[in-house]
Amino acid sequence: MKKTLQTLLLACIVAGGAAPAWAQTLDPTFAAATGVYAPGTVYSTFTQADGRHIVNGVFIRANGTPVSSLVRVEASGALDQAFAQNVGVTSNVFKSRQLANGQYLLISGNHSLSAAGLSRYELLRLNSNGTGDPGFDIGAGASIGGTEGFVDDVDVQADGKILVLGWFDTFSGSPANFITRLNADGTRDTGFNPGLGASDEVFSATTLPDGKILAAGFFELFDGHTCNGLVRLNANGSYDPTFVSPLQPGSMVSHVVRQPDGKLLLNGDLYLTSGSATGQGLARLNADGSLDNTFAPSGFPVGSVGFYYYNNGPKLQPDGKIIVTGSLGFAPGEGGNTIVRLNADGSRDASFQVGAGANAQILSVDVLPNGGVLAAGTFSVFSTRDDSPLVRLTATGALDPTFTTTLQTTGNVLAMVQQADGKTVLGGTISEFNGQRVHRLARLNADGTLDAAFAANTGIWPGSVSTLALQADGKIIAGGGPQVMRYTTTGTPDVTFTAARMVPGGVSRLALQADGKVVVGGTYTSVNGVSTKPLVRLTTTGALDASFAPALPTGFTNIARTAALLVQPDGKIVASTWLRPTLSTTQENHLVRYLSTGAIDNSFDNTAAIKFNSSVGQAIALVQQPDGALLVGGDFTSYGGVLRNQLARVTSAGALDLTYVPAAQPASSSITSLAIQPNGRVLVGGVTASTGLLKRVLASGQTDATFGTTAQPNGRVSALLVQPNGASMLGGAFTTVAGQANATVARITAPNVLHVAAPAAVAARTAVWPVPAHSVLHVLPDAAAHPLSVELLDALGRPVAQRTAVTAELGFTVADLAAGLYTVRVNYAEGVVVRRVVVK
Repeated sequence: MKKTLQTLLLACIVAGGAAPAWAQTLDPTFAAATGVYAPGTVYSTFTQADGRHIVNGVFIRANGTPVSSLVRVEASGALDQAFAQNVGVTSNVFKSRQLANGQYLLISGNHSLSAAGLSRYELLRLNSNGTGDPGFDIGAGASIGGTEGFVDDVDVQADGKILVLGWFDTFSGSPANFITRLNADGTRDTGFNPGLGASDEVFSATTLPDGKILAAGFFELFDGHTCNGLVRLNANGSYDPTFVSPLQPGSMVSHVVRQPDGKLLLNGDLYLTSGSATGQGLARLNADGSLDNTFAPSGFPVGSVGFYYYNNGPKLQPDGKIIVTGSLGFAPGEGGNTIVRLNADGSRDASFQVGAGANAQILSVDVLPNGGVLAAGTFSVFSTRDDSPLVRLTATGALDPTFTTTLQTTGNVLAMVQQADGKTVLGGTISEFNGQRVHRLARLNADGTLDAAFAANTGIWPGSVSTLALQADGKIIAGGGPQVMRYTTTGTPDVTFTAARMVPGGVSRLALQADGKVVVGGTYTSVNGVSTKPLVRLTTTGALDASFAPALPTGFTNIARTAALLVQPDGKIVASTWLRPTLSTTQENHLVRYLSTGAIDNSFDNTAAIKFNSSVGQAIALVQQPDGALLVGGDFTSYGGVLRNQLARVTSAGALDLTYVPAAQPASSSITSLAIQPNGRVLVGGVTASTGLLKRVLASGQTDATFGTTAQPNGRVSALLVQPNGASMLGGAFTTVAGQANATVARITAPNVLHVAAPAAVAARTAVWPVPAHSVLHVLPDAAAHPLSVELLDALGRPVAQRTAVTAELGFTVADLAAGLYTVRVNYAEGVVVRRVVVK
């Protein structure tokens, strides 16, 4: 019998070593998020003569149907299902053009591309029904200096020949400086001879009615002749000396459009006056190349109109009016990524108004026969629509409600906070959660189901919600894109908090102070029109707090961005800042601690540069341990010159803790989130080169072997929460956890999470008084039990005050705290003692 028990015990030990019984698992009581989506991205569109639209970009669903980034939609916005099935799986499709016979020419943005079962370099041809045409093959495609080149665009001529433009000095094995021409079957047209070709990249071209060719780009010479970004070629590719433009050196022409009267619209970086450093973004030339002085647009600085590579140059309407898109501004409060219509003389047509426009780049614009416009890009919001990167506008600029194409990609949860009632607020890119509409901000019930009432109240968010904080009264502070807003407990915008607009760049991190003020970091340079550093504090009403003026550490001239924030229980503020050293053009990432006024806290060492190899690194995640030390995660390989791979610990004085030596992280990994468990172990989330990163480390920094690999996500983990019952929430860009469908959010259970309670005798000798407390709360730890720290936590479990190395009676001033329930937590070497207290 004894032998049998020994055998069984050994079997249990071996089995436990092979598949640890203690490893974390998915929580089966938490509803799986199987369909979480966000608006996709559209690179290019074109509208056929029959009104159908060809659309390509980065998306995985069209109107709820799985697709692969290249679709054809009907004039109504309905998906052409047969075309999508024929195209099948695609990759690297950047642009597309329709040929005279109805076929399509696909253009790669990255050398190789595939669609409809074919793989090609640079160019691939489809039949009109979306099936592949194997008879078209250009061979090796573009290369430059012996490495991969790329094709920017093509111009299909009336005879079917194809002008190819881009960044290459060799095309399919033959010399060709940035421009070449192919026959209709993809072979090289030996009758096209541009001599030395262009001296630099050619972006676009258009063939004129007489067969001559206008080519635009960033070149100064063509076949040895000075031409500064715009050249006219004869039909055989030779230089035409009769075309002379006023463009000066340094000009870059992104697009050239010929009007019916022969005049030429240009956009780009256009310098038209000799010796002048002032240029413009839009101009018109006469047919001979001279400047057309009858065209006088205003408000279009250099680089403001369209962008080379994309289908967003100026477009002509049938009535001669001109559609222009870009980063435009004409009046206070107006501007950003928008579309305007100009009259033929360049003046603005006030009858065309698009409202707020897009929240990000407009990459493609098509003019429709009825005067409407099809617009697409990286935006997720256009005017009052926030669920698709593709919209159609009427002839007056209003959203066309009859066009409802929705293009989606996988959603991404970037931030999470947990409410006292067990519900969890999510922020991210999400526009749909398990079949229900959301607006970047969502709330889950304790069982993981969507709180639909909350989702219906939030309204449109102009971008992504990348950071969240929860007030003691349950109100929610959200930041991301260009703004910070506060929401009530029901999800409605809080009218007592004025939304702060932070541009350009936007908000990446915020942290809440005990007094309700909000510290905000990002890449912006102004708040509500006031120039600022990218680190500010807002009052409880959303106004800029002028009493907070972040100083620069000695030896630095500016703050370029704030990548992480932490408000300590003592009110000091730790920021991961990108700083520019004096007399340097490079930047360095440093942890800096500020006093509540914004003055530098000189008791904290801010001199250690955080680097990734020899370049600038970045601290992304900050958490504070009970003893005051800071755990730092991010993209770095060294901290202050000492090797530390993505994870480090610094003391409360800012010095690197040399006793904390984390285990090596996976190659090409990044740590984006950290969460300290009640027992001191730390959850680590992030991403590796091939999958998500989720692990747990011990107090030493070494990997916790009791936290297994059985519940790994397949994508980035951007947010982590440890719940009161010991379960852990993770949010990010994953679609599966432990091989099961769980999109962007999941809950796992694991052992070794909660505090170990201190012995009853130690608890009996720990005193906390008075209860209720009015001005000062006294705590007397059991000195013989080696108290490590004492924390005062609010009702949401957040520290509002902290003491370390305590051996005698101490007091917490509570007169300025909001009335309510608080928790005193005394951390001993043997465990934890917790007391509930009331502050009045």
